[in-house]
Amino acid sequence: MTNRRIPWPVHCLVLAASVGTPTTACTEGDVASPADEAFLSELAAVDRRAAEIRDLTAAFEEHKYTALLKEPLNSKGRIRVVGSTVRWETRRPHHTQTLLDGSHLRIHYPKRKTVEVYPLDERLDQLFASPIPRLSHLRSQFKIERLSPSEVDKAYRDADHYLPVRLTASDASLQRYIDRVDVVIERTSGCAVWVEMVDADGERTVLTFSDMATNSGLTARDVELDLPAGTHVVYPLSGDGHSTSDSQPEDLP
Repeated sequence: MTNRRIPWPVHCLVLAASVGTPTTACTEGDVASPADEAFLSELAAVDRRAAEIRDLTAAFEEHKYTALLKEPLNSKGRIRVVGSTVRWETRRPHHTQTLLDGSHLRIHYPKRKTVEVYPLDERLDQLFASPIPRLSHLRSQFKIERLSPSEVDKAYRDADHYLPVRLTASDASLQRYIDRVDVVIERTSGCAVWVEMVDADGERTVLTFSDMATNSGLTARDVELDLPAGTHVVYPLSGDGHSTSDSQPEDLP
């Protein structure tokens, strides 16, 4: 099992792959209340903008707050998205690269010359993979409500530019890992710029995205993992100790 050198959303996906997710149908979530037509309209508007994004690059910072430590665990790096493929590259405090392509999650530890490969639950991939939230994916597994600007960071309280949303997990498979997610969506781009996640144990993680660019012409090559010769590929959940060496990206499942 991987350690916590990777962004918290990716860590959630690894946990889900390890424990397994239920195959029963999800409980349908709610989007606001019927009376809040204005909020529904605002959600639809940012969702339309998100649907127009073909590729994205951004810087991210993560601050993990836990009762066991006086100071938060901090990390930073960059994220690239092309279609449904997402690459997180954490640069500090440790260099890791994580690739999600809808079917597998791959975590590259350059210093260890190792790549861990995990199967990926498509529902969770859609929810956690990138800062491009899609209403059609979220509404089936979260209750979606308007969030008061007073409950988010002061930098994101301008109602003309930002839409604060609270997502409360309604699906049992998500409730294992997460209680709620507060998201600030930039209205002009449809992208999340601030995310606060509270897990099932009450621990809190804050992600911010900045230096964001969309539809800049990235290709699939721009989100591939760069794996030098001699990289060891392991499958922690295979149960048979399966591993290979000297693998290149195209050799991975």
